[in-house]
Amino acid sequence: MISASWPQDLGYSPATAASGCGETLVFIESAGDPGLDAIVLAPGTRGAAGYHTTGCVHICAWDQDLWEESRLDFFEDHQGIFDRLELPYDRCEGYVLCKWGEPTIRAYQLLHILLHELGHHHDRVTWRSQADAARGEPYAEAYARKYADRIWDRYFEVFGF
Repeated sequence: MISASWPQDLGYSPATAASGCGETLVFIESAGDPGLDAIVLAPGTRGAAGYHTTGCVHICAWDQDLWEESRLDFFEDHQGIFDRLELPYDRCEGYVLCKWGEPTIRAYQLLHILLHELGHHHDRVTWRSQADAARGEPYAEAYARKYADRIWDRYFEVFGF
């Protein structure tokens, strides 16, 4: 189940991930993992593009101001993805100004954020205790990159850019 709920007047835009989320899941084997009850298009929040809870992955609404100042370390960790998305950016003193547009936001949310959060879910359901996502961020990042490589071309065939 995919659900969305957030007030529009808080400065966040729901128009990004909502378009294409269900179709993107068709490309991802792990979307059928046991215990995945919902993908929630969640209200925007500063400092989080997505998160997971037991049985749910949440993709946060994007700030309506689209362009975003990114910490240098975060940008450098994700530069391969940003370059692949042909994201325009300016390096500034102490940060990088990412010049997002709706198509690049949608692709980033579906080809990285959704996959990253599904990685946390997969971590939890495949870990011995299934109590939490014990292998953490490195596992979720590796999972996201692995599946992005598998579905990238298909995503752009279906959705364009």
